[in-house]
Amino acid sequence: MPDAASNNIYLLRSLDKCEQQLTTEPFNEPLDAQQVRRLVNIEHIANMAQSSLFGQEPGSDIERRATELKQRIAPWVERKNALVLQFTRPVDSNSDFEDALVDEQTKGSRVSTPTARVDKGTTAMDRRNELLGETEGLRRRGVVPDNVAGVERLLKSQQETHDDLTAELSQMAQVLKENSLAFGKLVEDDKGLVEETTELLD
Repeated sequence: MPDAASNNIYLLRSLDKCEQQLTTEPFNEPLDAQQVRRLVNIEHIANMAQSSLFGQEPGSDIERRATELKQRIAPWVERKNALVLQFTRPVDSNSDFEDALVDEQTKGSRVSTPTARVDKGTTAMDRRNELLGETEGLRRRGVVPDNVAGVERLLKSQQETHDDLTAELSQMAQVLKENSLAFGKLVEDDKGLVEETTELLD
């Protein structure tokens, strides 16, 4: 079991590397999978450095540096979490999103002021339907797109895009999981190396 001195050596080395990475390779938009992996690793190191399991007392130099490190990456952690929520949010078929798609589809349609037009031979029922805004009357005024199939194709395309993004997020989550396991193994290997180095120095 590594002692406190070995833990401190490991944490100091890790914090040095994280701080150097933030200086030489700062995060930038858009966040890609590689940047997310680096962000998760840095966040993990900072959390470990603040953990009482590693014998860190509040106000210690390591704890202070870990806090400063988390403050530096905080905006990017929020951005990462927002992306995860965005890609995993289920699609509501009755949401405003579909309304926006219909609006986009009908932008090119000319919309005139609704008026009741009575042609020769128009019956009272026809006029009632026109005044109440039945579908045919609305379509004549350009409020409803003539080609409903066009709206359906647009909705289908957006659904396929959402499915693709969800699949990509799932793949990213798998990569992050594998990376986390590999990082954990690296931590254990580094601890072993620190122990051997400490023994040799003794």
